[in-house]
Amino acid sequence: MGRVALLCVSFGLALTLHTSQCSGAKKSKLGVHSVAGHGGGAVLQWGVLGPFPIGKSELDGDPLEGAPGGARGYARRLVKGGKTKPEAARSELVEGGTVKWKLLQATASGHLDLAVDDAVDWQSIVTGVGGHEVSEWQGLLVAQLKVDTANADVRVSCSGVGSFHLDPLDDTAPSLGPLVGNPYMGQDRVAATVGLTKGRYILRLRPRVKHRGQIGCRSEVLPGGHRSLTAIGELRPKFVPDWVRGVGVLGGSVIVAVEFANPSASWVVATVVSASPAVVSVGAATALPRVAPSQSVMLNVFLETTAVTDDGCLAPFTLEFALRRDGSAAATPVIRRVDVALRCRSRGQSVVATFVDADGSVQNAAVVHPSPTAPCAQLHSGTGVNGGCPVLLTLHGTSISASDSADAYKMMKPGASEYTFGIADGWLLAPSRHGAHNWEGVGRRHALAAVAWLGDVTKGAGDHADVARLIVAGHSMGGHGAWLFGVLEPGRTLCLNPNAGWLRKEQYGDSNTLFTHDLRLDTVDARLKYILEASVAENMADVSAANLDGGMPVLARVGSADKAVHPWYTRRMVRIALALGVDAALTELSGKEHWWWDTKDANDGGAVNDAELRRFFKRCAARTPLPTTAFTLVAVNPAATGRKFGVRIEQQHVPYQRAEIHCAVSESPRNEWRLETLNVRRFSLENGATDRRQIIDSIDGQVLSSVQNETGASRHFCSSPAGVWAACKGGPAIPRGNRGPDTYGPIRQVFESKYLIVFGTQGTAGETSQLQSLAVFVANLVHTTGDGLAVVVPDTAPLGDSGAETNVVFVGGARWNRWASELLPSSAAVHVSNSAVTLGGCEHRGGGIGVAALLPIRGGLLGLVLDGVDLDGVTSVVELATPTIPPMVRQPFTNTLPDYVVTSPRVRDLGAGGILAAGFWGNEWEWRADTAFSRSCSRPASQTAPGDIERDDL
Repeated sequence: MGRVALLCVSFGLALTLHTSQCSGAKKSKLGVHSVAGHGGGAVLQWGVLGPFPIGKSELDGDPLEGAPGGARGYARRLVKGGKTKPEAARSELVEGGTVKWKLLQATASGHLDLAVDDAVDWQSIVTGVGGHEVSEWQGLLVAQLKVDTANADVRVSCSGVGSFHLDPLDDTAPSLGPLVGNPYMGQDRVAATVGLTKGRYILRLRPRVKHRGQIGCRSEVLPGGHRSLTAIGELRPKFVPDWVRGVGVLGGSVIVAVEFANPSASWVVATVVSASPAVVSVGAATALPRVAPSQSVMLNVFLETTAVTDDGCLAPFTLEFALRRDGSAAATPVIRRVDVALRCRSRGQSVVATFVDADGSVQNAAVVHPSPTAPCAQLHSGTGVNGGCPVLLTLHGTSISASDSADAYKMMKPGASEYTFGIADGWLLAPSRHGAHNWEGVGRRHALAAVAWLGDVTKGAGDHADVARLIVAGHSMGGHGAWLFGVLEPGRTLCLNPNAGWLRKEQYGDSNTLFTHDLRLDTVDARLKYILEASVAENMADVSAANLDGGMPVLARVGSADKAVHPWYTRRMVRIALALGVDAALTELSGKEHWWWDTKDANDGGAVNDAELRRFFKRCAARTPLPTTAFTLVAVNPAATGRKFGVRIEQQHVPYQRAEIHCAVSESPRNEWRLETLNVRRFSLENGATDRRQIIDSIDGQVLSSVQNETGASRHFCSSPAGVWAACKGGPAIPRGNRGPDTYGPIRQVFESKYLIVFGTQGTAGETSQLQSLAVFVANLVHTTGDGLAVVVPDTAPLGDSGAETNVVFVGGARWNRWASELLPSSAAVHVSNSAVTLGGCEHRGGGIGVAALLPIRGGLLGLVLDGVDLDGVTSVVELATPTIPPMVRQPFTNTLPDYVVTSPRVRDLGAGGILAAGFWGNEWEWRADTAFSRSCSRPASQTAPGDIERDDL
């Protein structure tokens, strides 16, 4: 059937549907979807209430949550029907300001297209309000499910939404949720299995849609009864490396990532039983995690090759997995087989490799070897100093694969019949990771991990990769990534080539604007806005543009007719860079749009590899960076900004506030440096960062002694509160209890290294079940939004003698979680009891208060505690992880969250307006008034004097 527009009228508001059918438009009764027996299929009939406005970030309110019973109450009253007329609700998006319930029918496959074109005058609103941000809206979708069997394990999956809830019709019974949805329509990577008794249930979704969108849900009763594994579906290989003919895989081991979704209500243990034919064997590095009920995860298999084909390739093989319920080793396992075939490539072509990322997940990158005749590959003969070959690190745009990113660097020489790939004198490295990381945070760590991996696997080769000498390029989203990499890693960047890149996601287009049309912006204090925005300031490339000075060549390019990323952004950054003394140039190609294959001639390299760029890359490969007569280093967050000419800012006096070091370099043979600082508490200088030793003549006008300049391989300088500089006591080690580059936040830093998610089991059975469900919710979001690896364990798992070996996300604080009670400091600046949260001399009292706080744990690692005065508080703070819509589906807790937030129950309807406190810890993990926001708090009872009253700090 073709695409048909139908008008469905119910309860007084019109809604245009596409490829959907209206059922019972005159009725006010929502149909029932039966999941009796083995099956159930697509959910077809829905009630919808909306549209309502919504902001662009993950944290915004639901207007229905402020009503009696919240969104669940609205849904229940619709389903129960009877004499109660379904309520209307207020929305500025429609004429008259009132929206009412509508009944909708999905297609037979379960797809429901959501559009409100006939209810909303978008042209008038976009023009009158200003900007397309206003075209994003939210609503409430409700369906009825009926279970006919006494006890059933029901598996529910929803696409097009980040989360959903399943509510018993009895409003005294707890809601099941949040449960993870599939944010991308058409994907079915995660689902939730819940144990249900006979009766009716409400499936409740909160769709977020820009202009129009699509959702779909399915449900089924799992066969085999409680805890059965017979419903386990096929295992799918997600990442498979290429094979280089006659060489093998880069790195030696064949690393294959296999996606597994556990549909059962049991913990599952997977083992690799065999590989056939026997061209590979399972390596010792293979350690597959226990998989929690309803969890989706990558099973990362490390294989060693034992035989190759006559043409130097690796024959296809099959991996056999045995899947058992944990603790039932004697039971017959479920067997699943995965067919694996490695693409066979030749040197000179792009080669996809798999490697272990910074967070422990397996990701992929494509590389192109240097030509055997490249100058850098010839130096190992003894005729010159072999520093290895530089690396062109290229960062791709949205939805581009690693292979396609690398293959964009191709050109065909005149008279040739085949393309030449890569660059003339160096490696080409094209990392790729799923998700809207924008090469910030986990995306930048991914790029750094790929660089480190390439250095390791080529070590000892004549053309080994010199990963300290990077030529950084990128296009579109990768253009932003290139700008960002250059300003945050200036000491490793030989040259910079951003193409068609934007500067701040918050100012690019309309997909991520902050505090524009948020539902209850009237309740968000200006100081809170500052705190939340400061948590992402390091990702604003223009803020740290001064880090490009000191001689780094920058060639920025854009097409003059680019409608995807307007040339305005590139022009702006080049103007700023030139004003700061950067060696920057702009090439704006007349008439070119966002991408092109041919700049002047056919197959000449196009947007990222034409003659101008090849000349630039050749110049860069021969460059040796040396400090000029002056340079500047800026750090918004010491955790994000690396070294420049050996200098790194390690602590700030006021954390997360701009810090600067300005260096004047003498022209004398002594290479004396005179430094002026701003908001720098501690910095280090690596000796030998250039070919001449740096001598620090003075810091802020204070002359240093020769002893302070001569000790150790690196030097560390600290400022007293009075501003007196001296060599740091203890040398390079950050003092115990202090924060440094490895332990500055914000919250997202926990997810940028290896981590575990540990849920508490010390409460009641119901509390333990909910904490486990919340842990799986976060883990599944990590999986769907970035192919990350989040291992979930209960707090009954043994702790090592020295504590955790990774960062830890604690689901439930010390009252519920044994790991939290043992690993988190007892003297932490935030304290949670069953009635209040105490922070900074304030006590936030009441039910439903939640806390997300970054805290130190033993071994110099980081912990993120997700806690609350009660289970509802824990749940509400975990819900902060719920993603927004494509294209901004980020990994959980990675956007606009500082070191800590305290939330009230009203965060659900007020969004950021429901935050009670937020801020950044000090250098000794202490609460600081100058980096904090707080409101509606009382002093703890032990500190309350007669006559004291509750205060609002702002």
